[in-house]
This record gives sequence, structure tokens and C-alpha cells, in this order.
Amino acid sequence: MAKKKGLDPTFIKYGISQSDLSIIEDVCQVDDVDRDWLEQLILAPCQEYRNAGKNLNAEATCKIIKDALKQL
Repeated sequence: MAKKKGLDPTFIKYGISQSDLSIIEDVCQVDDVDRDWLEQLILAPCQEYRNAGKNLNAEATCKIIKDALKQL
């Protein structure tokens, strides 16, 4: 399979490299997690947090994940 040229849209939107995104997608498939759920309820809030100039530390990340899990 030919490698795509240019920047990945997910990287541009969330700052996630293609290799990291591949790992995330693999985990989603193995654990039957909807990629859209992950993007909307975890990646987007993390990006909003960073865009607000806040440090996305472990505590903030755990809160985002817990809030997302409540919506399952």
C-alpha cells in the first residue's frame, strides 16, 4: 500500500501522529470502541483543553476520559 503524502487531517486537527493514530485505531478495533466516540468525546476535549492554554496533565486527561465513559 502506498504511503499517503502530506499531513494527516487527524494530526492537523488533534496533533496526533499517524503512527499514534494507527495504535489508537487498533485498540479501538480490538476493544470494539467506536472511533467517532473516541474522537468526539476524548480527542476533541483534549484539544480544546490545550487550545485554552491549559496543561493537559494526567489529572485532566483522566477527567476527560471519565466524562466520556459516562456517555457510553
